[in-house]
Amino acid sequence: MLWSQKSRVKWLVHGDNNTKFFHSTTLVRRRKNKISMVKINGASQTETEVLKEHVFNYSKNLFSTNIRTTLHPLQSSYLQARLTEDQQRMLLDVPSFEEIHMVVKSLSPYKASGPDGCQAFFYQQFWNIVGVSVYEFVSASFKEGEFSREVV
Repeated sequence: MLWSQKSRVKWLVHGDNNTKFFHSTTLVRRRKNKISMVKINGASQTETEVLKEHVFNYSKNLFSTNIRTTLHPLQSSYLQARLTEDQQRMLLDVPSFEEIHMVVKSLSPYKASGPDGCQAFFYQQFWNIVGVSVYEFVSASFKEGEFSREVV
């Protein structure tokens, strides 16, 4: 407890006046708060790519399930009757460039950002630059049935 109190006094006395002291404490805090090694299956891992992969898989397993539910025959027949074959086909078709552009224009521009950190405003404002890339991403996602790992 005594060392903690001394460090607080030192900070109050020298913290704002001494930039070298301030920067050194910031560096120490940054080093202390950084995760540079994780034990995975009992083995220490320090490689950034291995850590990223582990965190990705852990999160994916944490928020997904392998439990399959079976439907009662009455439920199954009810669900099948809800969509016609044309409607089912339409849901599986790759959307056109214009459809994607209409959806992007209809988004609220300043709502929460997506996984890439950009708000809808960015895509609306720079559609002439990023539109083709967005279309290619959406098309690939529909054809492959999953999102690219670089985006998720």
